Amino acid sequence: MRTHRSILASTVLLVAAACGATQEAAPPPPVAAAPAPFAYALNLGVADLAERSQDLVLAVENLLAKLENHDLAAAKVAYIEARAPYEEIEVLRASFPELHLAIDGRPSDFPGGEVDPDFGGFHAIELALWAREDHKSALPFALALYDDVQSLRGLLRGPLDLDAATTFATMATRTGEVASRTITSEEETWSEATLTVIRHNWIGVHSVYRHFAGAVRDRDGVVAEQLDRAYRRALEVIARDFPVGEVAGTPFALVDREKRRKIADASLAFRARLLDAARTIGVGQVDA
Repeated sequence: MRTHRSILASTVLLVAAACGATQEAAPPPPVAAAPAPFAYALNLGVADLAERSQDLVLAVENLLAKLENHDLAAAKVAYIEARAPYEEIEVLRASFPELHLAIDGRPSDFPGGEVDPDFGGFHAIELALWAREDHKSALPFALALYDDVQSLRGLLRGPLDLDAATTFATMATRTGEVASRTITSEEETWSEATLTVIRHNWIGVHSVYRHFAGAVRDRDGVVAEQLDRAYRRALEVIARDFPVGEVAGTPFALVDREKRRKIADASLAFRARLLDAARTIGVGQVDA
């Protein structure tokens, strides 16, 4: 016959075994995902451009008002003023490729060129205002653009599928395009506002980069200083082309070959330093 002591011991062993089995079967506690490298810096840059998107919406609203008032001259001024905020925001275009095409696609981006049914946005308005001197045909494009920039504003205020490596790659691509595409006046063929586009591309790139500047400086102060100097020099090349307080710069047709070469070289130098910075902080292999 089993004694009370043996029964008690058996019970304790059974309970211990049951507890052990329960502990072994329990799933491990969830582990929080590590934040993406430089996510905080990138979020600050996006927040800056999200604020700029409000300026974009207001500028396009002003353009729309001028067109509805049948004021061609005022619409041309409003158009150039609206280009500036978008060209800064464009540095984040990797996160909204379809909207970018709708807002800033050129005729060459569409199979049917300027008569393609999907061609619209800024460049369709530009063509109507300058090539045709026709504010009426610009109006439906401006209405569609207004809807698109409002969508963009909402997108920038939410979470974006971006990372530091992709963003640096886009910054390098855009500064490279200034030399390979924009400087040919493909950007603003009819409005002659190419310098406005170039200037605000540079500003937009730097507005994102500046939040990474501390990390770059911590790892290599020389690289950080070289990048800041390249940005300042780029702006200095065209500084005299912009009267104080004016968004519109010198019409591009009046910019001589020597000046165009200086602009291209300045943008390429800016690009090279961005590539150096990306390698310095290790945000992905950005090809030179």
